[in-house]
Amino acid sequence: MSREAVDAPTVGQGRIADRQGAAAAAHVRVPLLDVAGLTLEFETRSGRVKALEDIGFTLAKGEILGIVGESGSGKSVLSYAV
Repeated sequence: MSREAVDAPTVGQGRIADRQGAAAAAHVRVPLLDVAGLTLEFETRSGRVKALEDIGFTLAKGEILGIVGESGSGKSVLSYAV
């Protein structure tokens, strides 16, 4: 089989690619939640404690965000702040 025969799409493949391209162009990622530059500090007897610094993320419809980290890293504080 020649290289041209392998690289050239068939008519059916072209139609599928065109449909996928149109669907991708029609799908616009609209954020449902957009967090940018979130910083949170607590005032304590010892002074200010920075719990979160410059946190940012965007979630669109159908997306899932997992928050992982060590104990005391700010996972719950982030959730409460949002």
